[in-house]
Amino acid sequence: MWEFYNNLIDKIPENIRVKDFIIGSEFAMVITDYGAGISHLLSDKRFPFENDIKINMSLKDLCKSIKSWNFIEASLGLAAINSYYNQNICNKTLNLEKINHHFISMIDDSSKKIAVVEGNLQNKNKIKFRYDVDFFNRKIVEEDYNISAYGYLVENYDSTYLGGDLIINKHLIKIANDSLNKESIICDISTPISSDFKKLGIKNIGGFVVDDIDKCFNLVKISAPYEDIEKTGNIMKIVETKGD
Repeated sequence: MWEFYNNLIDKIPENIRVKDFIIGSEFAMVITDYGAGISHLLSDKRFPFENDIKINMSLKDLCKSIKSWNFIEASLGLAAINSYYNQNICNKTLNLEKINHHFISMIDDSSKKIAVVEGNLQNKNKIKFRYDVDFFNRKIVEEDYNISAYGYLVENYDSTYLGGDLIINKHLIKIANDSLNKESIICDISTPISSDFKKLGIKNIGGFVVDDIDKCFNLVKISAPYEDIEKTGNIMKIVETKGD
């Protein structure tokens, strides 16, 4: 199970240090001298933190928190991972393209039936109006399916849209495996911009690049809504890997 996580962590240089971090009510954010990363916050905290998290610690050590079963700690670990992957300086081997909407811009209009698994999408009603779509979530709201139903219903769908929460709550590997015969997409504010997802059969990949780090940090601190936070950067998708 941990191979995918370890591959992400292993690529991070040893010499990058954590400059600052914050855990808000909706998001976690990590800043280094190289840039910043953000992640949606899952509030489960049944177990204590496994890592001694502090300023100036090794970023690579903080990234290991993604494997924690305390999902607040894991959310911070994902933000740490994104602080390395989701910036232009670390994506020299990728061709990236700015997109306007992390769902609409990534979905093929020919997709007939779409499953959204832990997508954390804004404007769900508009998406439901435009697409034939069902939502699967660990914490369900009205008309959603529980995430455990996806493996049984997967054959009903032509495409599967995945969210970064699956990395935090450890459902990613199973959901990706269930989706191997489908057109799979992963793209949201929590997703690392890494071609490693292709090893799981996920070919369409995008994530959020923070441009205005100070403004984003302050918005996370005051628990600003997603609509404000997304204005501090851009969603970028991988167009191709250079050399492919």
